[in-house]
Amino acid sequence: AITNYAYSLNGSAYTPISPAQISSPILITGLSNGVAYDVTIRAINSVGAGAVSNTLQGTPVAPSSPTLQITGTPASSTTTYGTAGSTQSFTVSGSALSDGVVITAPTGFEVSDAANGTFAATVTYNPNSGLLSGTTTHFRLSPTASAGSYNGNIVVSSTGAADVTLAIPSSTVNTKALTITGLSAADRVYDATTGVSVSG
Repeated sequence: AITNYAYSLNGSAYTPISPAQISSPILITGLSNGVAYDVTIRAINSVGAGAVSNTLQGTPVAPSSPTLQITGTPASSTTTYGTAGSTQSFTVSGSALSDGVVITAPTGFEVSDAANGTFAATVTYNPNSGLLSGTTTHFRLSPTASAGSYNGNIVVSSTGAADVTLAIPSSTVNTKALTITGLSAADRVYDATTGVSVSG
């Protein structure tokens, strides 16, 4: 099975897509508008790299209005109340932006700009000269989410741009086990008429 793709620009060394993508369209960032590029791609799996594609030439053009893109393949996750879920990631790009890019997590989840950073309901990025290039955002089930099932869309928004979303599959927060210590008791037959109390 394909695990990722790699691309080459103008005959350069192949660069794996990061984070990995297993379906099209493939987003190549860091290009200059108005410059022609010869592009080839090849698939990657557990054995290695596959055959090289035909060469296609393309010239990036700046969009006339703010545009956002989000790329990632979230997986279902499970955790226990009080413990954060495993961290996953996706990438966000944008062009012709005039304002910050806000990433909003759905109920039960939280986002961060770093895998080991501070997680919250939202995170904001400031574009550089109107561009946001392949910025990685991390998300996880929140440790404060109540026991239950959660899903929904990560929403990416910026002034003047249409919102883009990424669906998170149904994920689960399990109840935390209840442990009681410090009590001692002796077996006895309860005859339904004698009062019983337990203390510790």
